[in-house]
Amino acid sequence: MATSLRQEVPLSWRKILKKCIGGTLINLVVLGIISVFVLAFGFGALHGEFGEDMQPRVRLFVVAMMALWFFFVGVKLLWTPFFHWLYFRWYFYDADGQNIVIRKGVVSKREITLPFSKITDVYVDQDVMDAFLGLYDVHISTPTESSGRLAHIDGVTREGSEKLKALILQRIHAAGGR
Repeated sequence: MATSLRQEVPLSWRKILKKCIGGTLINLVVLGIISVFVLAFGFGALHGEFGEDMQPRVRLFVVAMMALWFFFVGVKLLWTPFFHWLYFRWYFYDADGQNIVIRKGVVSKREITLPFSKITDVYVDQDVMDAFLGLYDVHISTPTESSGRLAHIDGVTREGSEKLKALILQRIHAAGGR
């Protein structure tokens, strides 16, 4: 059985870390701000700031809503790493003699097939988080709009990015491109 391009040049596990850091930080900020208001309202309601004669059912409702909110926060914070682990596991890229195929997604899958004869550019870049984690993205350009959005393999090491770029350029040359 032949190895796929992803097996030959694997994604780095640090890709999961990158996605989790960004997602978790945003979640913590947003959920933290909302939690402050939930706690303020909840404790205010429980300590009589909304009237001493607050009915026991209303107090129970407030406690239940606070518990439900913090359960939601916990699930959300646990779901983020699991989601990005699934994304990492299901991320696929491979090449045959004529095309490179990239498939991404967990809930909604996106796939792009790029003929080597149509590829106009291959380049490697890093954003700030990539540089911090030692990750690189390999971008593949064709004269289509969708290649700009979908045609990149992100989260490989420096060696992996160089190898991917060289393999793609070699296949472009073999396909009669540049």
